[in-house]
Amino acid sequence: MSVKCKASRKIRFAHIPADGNPGLTIMVTPSTLTYNTSKSVPLREVQIDVFQGDRKLSVNDFSCSALAATRTITKGLTWSYSKLSDSFKYRLAYEAGNDINISIPFTVTVNGVEYPHLIGVQTVKNGINGTGSDGRNGVWVPPMMLWSDYPDDYVFQAGDPASGDVRLDMVLVKAANGNLIPYYCLETHVKGDSPYSPETDTEFWAPADAGVYKCLATELLAAQNARIDFMSGQAIRVGNGAEMCGYFGAPTDTGAVFYTGANNVAQATFVVYKDGLIVAKSADIEGRISASTLDLKVSTAAAGAIPNGSLCFDVSSVKLPALASGYVRSIRIYNPLRTRTAPEDLTLIPENSTVKISTSLAFDIATSDNKTLAEYGKNGDVYLELLGININNVTTWTVNVLASSN
Repeated sequence: MSVKCKASRKIRFAHIPADGNPGLTIMVTPSTLTYNTSKSVPLREVQIDVFQGDRKLSVNDFSCSALAATRTITKGLTWSYSKLSDSFKYRLAYEAGNDINISIPFTVTVNGVEYPHLIGVQTVKNGINGTGSDGRNGVWVPPMMLWSDYPDDYVFQAGDPASGDVRLDMVLVKAANGNLIPYYCLETHVKGDSPYSPETDTEFWAPADAGVYKCLATELLAAQNARIDFMSGQAIRVGNGAEMCGYFGAPTDTGAVFYTGANNVAQATFVVYKDGLIVAKSADIEGRISASTLDLKVSTAAAGAIPNGSLCFDVSSVKLPALASGYVRSIRIYNPLRTRTAPEDLTLIPENSTVKISTSLAFDIATSDNKTLAEYGKNGDVYLELLGININNVTTWTVNVLASSN
């Protein structure tokens, strides 16, 4: 069985200008490509997306440089490119049997300013260091924990099947700056036999990013439990490309730490920010809501449309919607006196035949036709509440005048 891997990390680079304008965010997806030396791969794509603040730029607004002077980057690796309306794609092809471990520089140019970036390309072999026949004969690596959390009688194994080791132990050490640094075991030993931390114990430990175990290549990684304490890029994105979820260990340039419902924060339907702010397109909440303040949106719907906010300001016609069974809704209308001209009438329009409207608080006079409240429209100097409730699949709206000079 051949094993091939494509790194799926999406790296965001934020460029914040000094003039206070919205910063650039350049997304490279993925930032590293990994190939198995046993199989040629005719196409892998690296997508470049550029955002100015929350606005995604068109490919006409930025350009990407060539990866090499010719179509051959290095032996066994060639490139081309394609363009979408708002994305640029590098297209790379790999020829089996070539060992590659390079970083390919390129630049993204926006408004005459060049932003340098890198695409990593590396190859791996089947099995342990290429000696396994099908990739299944190697040792396993358990989830990493802090070295200090292991008991003194724990036996760290160095991953040598010939010596009977069934696993390779990798541990994490917290550096002085708080970063978690991975190390792998060089020689099987009992923790209590060596009192020194992997940072200084070079006999038994080596930094994982300096050894042969820095890459695990597999098409499928299945784990009942996974602990991830160190990730380059500090971001996880899952989804089908159009609708995704994103988790950020470090806040993005927008301050977001989680989003879902789209492939970017600006269009997401649900976003959580580092300061605790939650933005959602809608919410269905059962139970108690506690808040120190409540800010409700002013409707921006067109005249005669269903309001998209809790308060309608300066309106003369409103369409009242059918509600779900068991729900109520309050819509308030504020039409202040703005000029000395005559006030307009206010027209209330039912959305459909299941909606009835009463011009007072009485249900028995409610009917499913337009209702006109004389001189309660624009310039009417009135503040009123429309209260709707669905009972037996019929929504009844009533009118309560809270304040008026009429």
